[in-house]
Amino acid sequence: EYLSPSQIRCSTPPHLPKIVTLQVTQNSQDYSPMKFAFEYYPDEAIHRLHPTFGPRSGGCSLHIHGENFRNDSLTTCRFENIEVPALFINATEIHCVSPTINSIDLQWQGLDEIPLNSKDGTEMFPLGHNYPSYLGRAVAVEVSNNRLDFTDQTIQYWFYEDAELSSLSANAGPYWGGTPIFMSGSNFINSTSLSCRIGAWKTKAQYLDRTSALCFTPPQALIETDVGLQELHGILLRPHGALPSTVYVSLSNNGVDFTNQLVFQYEEASSPGSYQPSVTSASALRCPRGAFCLGGLSNFTLCFEGTYQPLMGQDECLECPVGYHCPEVGMIQPRICPAGRVCSKTGLGRKLIPCPTGHLCGLGTATLETTCRIRRSGCFDNSTDDFELQFGHNPARFWSER
Repeated sequence: EYLSPSQIRCSTPPHLPKIVTLQVTQNSQDYSPMKFAFEYYPDEAIHRLHPTFGPRSGGCSLHIHGENFRNDSLTTCRFENIEVPALFINATEIHCVSPTINSIDLQWQGLDEIPLNSKDGTEMFPLGHNYPSYLGRAVAVEVSNNRLDFTDQTIQYWFYEDAELSSLSANAGPYWGGTPIFMSGSNFINSTSLSCRIGAWKTKAQYLDRTSALCFTPPQALIETDVGLQELHGILLRPHGALPSTVYVSLSNNGVDFTNQLVFQYEEASSPGSYQPSVTSASALRCPRGAFCLGGLSNFTLCFEGTYQPLMGQDECLECPVGYHCPEVGMIQPRICPAGRVCSKTGLGRKLIPCPTGHLCGLGTATLETTCRIRRSGCFDNSTDDFELQFGHNPARFWSER
C-alpha cells in the first residue's frame, strides 16, 4: 500500500517461524538491492491471568501466563485500548501493570455476571452471587511481541472501584493474637481473595457487607522475627520509628492490592491471677472466685471438680479438704460431706465412699478410724489453712456456698 514517496505498507504473508529476507519492488521483477532481515516468530498466546481483577486506579502487577513471549522492548500488554509495556520473565510469563480507567466507565454488576472468557462464558467468580452488586468493568486483555500484532483472545480483566479502609473496631490487642478486628470502609467485595494484612502477615478476611469485613490478629511472633524490620518486599510494616508491637493493618479485595493502612498495637500479657478479655492491657481483670488465671490469657478457667477457690485474683485452685467434697466445677466453697458418705481424702468430687455396714456416718464424716495407731499416725487431722474455715461466722457444718 502506497503511503508517500518514502513510505509504503505491506502485510506479511503466513510463514513458519524463521528469519527471512525483505526486499521491495515496484514491478514485481526488479527488487531493491538492500536486503533486510525479518523474523517470523511463533504466535504468542495467553492462558491465564493473576489476579483476574484489580482496582480502577490501576497499579496492579498482573502476572500473565501463556506461551511464546519474547524478551523484547516491544512486548506489550493492551487493556481494551490502553497499551502498557510488559516485563519479560520467561517465554511463558510476563508482568504488566494495570492502567487507570475512568470511574464514569464503571457500572453496577453482580459477581455472577462477570465473564472471565467472553467467548466460552467461563465465569470469573464461579461461586459469585447476583447480590450485592459492585461498581466495575470487564475489559479484554491482549499481548503483542511487536506492539502491532496482538493476540486475538477473549480473556478479560475486571476493574473494580477502589476499596478504602476508614476504621478498625479494635486498635490494640494481646500479643498472643486472636483479637477480632471489624474493618469498616467502602467497596469491599465478597470474593475468595478478600484478605487482610497485619504487619507482614496476610490472612483471609470474612466478608460481611460492602462496608465491613472481619479479620483476626495472628500472634505477634508470627508477624516478624527481626525486631528491627520496618518493611518487607517494599511493604511498610509499621510507622517509621515505631516499636515492633505497632503494625499496620490493611485490606485487599484481590489478595494483591491493599487499601490505605491503619495502626494496630500489640499489648503485653496480663499477669498471673488476671485475664484480659478485651483489647487493651488496661482492661485486664482480676480472676473471679471459683476460677484460676495463669496470666497471658483472654479468659479465666473454672476450678476443676475436686477443687475450689474462695478468693479473687488467684492463679490456682485449692484441693477440697478432708470432710468435704467439691462435686462441681467453679466452686467457691466446698460442701460438707453428706450423711451416709465418708470423705476421707482431699480433692474429692462426686465419687464418695458409702458408709460401710454397721457404721453411722453423719454430716462431715472424714474417717472411719476409731483408734489411733502407733505414734498417733492414724489419727484424723482436720487442721486447715483455709481462712473461711478458721475465721468464718458459721461453723464448718453449716458452711455452704453463698
